Amino acid sequence: MDRTTRWILFFPVGVGASLIFVALINAGFNAYWGNPRVVPGLAEESTLAFFAALTRTLFPAVISPRRWLVGVIMFTLDFLLRAGPYAYQLMNYEYMRYRAPLIVTYVAVGTVGGLIGLLLVRVVMAAEPQKS
Repeated sequence: MDRTTRWILFFPVGVGASLIFVALINAGFNAYWGNPRVVPGLAEESTLAFFAALTRTLFPAVISPRRWLVGVIMFTLDFLLRAGPYAYQLMNYEYMRYRAPLIVTYVAVGTVGGLIGLLLVRVVMAAEPQKS
C-alpha cells in the first residue's frame, strides 16, 4: 500500500478493527454469562478496557506509515478519554468517591493494555525490514 493510502486509512480501519475485536470479546462474555447483565462486574469491564486500549493503540499504529508517533498519540488519546471523565467525577461529585478503588483499577488495567500495545508497536517496528 502506498504512503498516502495508509495515512488516509489508518485511523478508520484501525479503530474499526479495534471495535470489532472488542465486540467479539464482549459477545464471548455475553455467551458465557447469558443475557447481558445490567451492571457488568469489574473483571469483565477491566478485561474489555485492557483489550480496547491494546487494540486502539496497536491497530492504527501498525497500519500507519509513522508507527511510533501514531501509537503514542493513540495511547495518549485513549488514556485521556478513559481517565478524564472519571477524574472529573471523582473531583466534583462527593458520592463518586466511594467508587475510586474500582475506577483506579479500571483505568490502570486500560493503561497497562495501552502500554503493551506500544511495546507491540516497537516489536513490529523492529521486525520490519530496514530500508537502505
